[in-house]
Amino acid sequence: MKSIKIFFLATVAIVAGLFKACSDDDFKAGPEVDGAQVYFPENVTTQHSISDDVSSIAIPVKRIAKDEALTVAVLASDESGLFTIPSSVSFAAGKETSELLITFDRTKLEDGKEYPLSFLINDEDNTTPYGNRSLDITVMPWP
Repeated sequence: MKSIKIFFLATVAIVAGLFKACSDDDFKAGPEVDGAQVYFPENVTTQHSISDDVSSIAIPVKRIAKDEALTVAVLASDESGLFTIPSSVSFAAGKETSELLITFDRTKLEDGKEYPLSFLINDEDNTTPYGNRSLDITVMPWP
């Protein structure tokens, strides 16, 4: 009986210690975010299998603050040099979503080969630490 009492008291002391460790003093708010907060959505398709009749891919880009028209710079990496990628994306006033339109000549792409593309929203004043500033996709033509 004495050992049960000691076990019970030890358990109570451990649980009390755990509650003490969970104080609100450790909370620190994230950074304040200014600007339009432009980002690539989480649900963007990253694998694009394209057929012979496809000549463009539209990548969605979103923002939080949508009051004014806005253009943000986009850096892109295309090792093949076969894709035409705009250097910016523009939002109309009041619009939350825009598209980064990638175009290409399908006849120059080799069937079954993977073409990696990378994008970076290059405007630190208008991005957000809570969204994706960068995006990697793969384009693979099929016959």
